[in-house]
Amino acid sequence: MRLRIAAIAFFVATSAAAQSAEETVAYIMIGADDGASTTAFQGSRWKRNFHMDDAAQYFVRDSLNVEEIEVERISDCRYKYLIAHYGLDPKKEVMKASEYDLDFTNAREYEITLEPSDRSGFIFTMKGLEYECRPHPDHPDAPSCDDKTGFINFGDSFRAKNALKYLKEKFCVGKAF
Repeated sequence: MRLRIAAIAFFVATSAAAQSAEETVAYIMIGADDGASTTAFQGSRWKRNFHMDDAAQYFVRDSLNVEEIEVERISDCRYKYLIAHYGLDPKKEVMKASEYDLDFTNAREYEITLEPSDRSGFIFTMKGLEYECRPHPDHPDAPSCDDKTGFINFGDSFRAKNALKYLKEKFCVGKAF
């Protein structure tokens, strides 16, 4: 009986700790992690608005900015990634908003193009990541698709690399090379 209770407790703890595919993609792309602080927003913490089957939404804000993202699973390797950045001074205004179709089938590794010494985030491209970008459906007139130099991630590069590995092992097996 004790063994059975221990096995059930282990299963529940392991299941609760596992990240969904959508949560994993949110960390891979921008470093969104519910409750994690980011120095890019004056130490503010990411908040998860909701997590439903096949979708997750996060935001982070400080006194001057709000960043909102939504990740929706299309298939095990394809995701819709919506991102909107708002300025709050003097009033809330959309500064940038984009919609990406991401395909991780052939994604292999991060290529970090810039990482400050304080490890407050990094700019990256990703070998094998295929994507299309278009204006955000809710903000079609906002500037969008300025990813020519790479994507900005406010998280830790080591954790992001592990998140990509996790995505490829658990959800999107894809191609090895």
